[in-house]
Amino acid sequence: MGRHGQSVTTAYAAERVLAEAGVASILRLDGTLPQGADDLDNTRPGNIIELNGAADRIIRDNTIALDRLAEGMSERAD
Repeated sequence: MGRHGQSVTTAYAAERVLAEAGVASILRLDGTLPQGADDLDNTRPGNIIELNGAADRIIRDNTIALDRLAEGMSERAD
């Protein structure tokens, strides 16, 4: 199973566990990593820069959902 398959399976399991715990919804952010940048032990400065760029794109592409999440969190009393 590739990494995409692993992330889909993990998200599915998280949704089930969190639903059982009473969590109404989760926000899953997906993005595309540059080829070769997904090696967890690759800490070369160039790779870190590429990963930062990927993170920026994920945030940019999900701004509305993240704003809604922040708004909902600020309204909670607990």
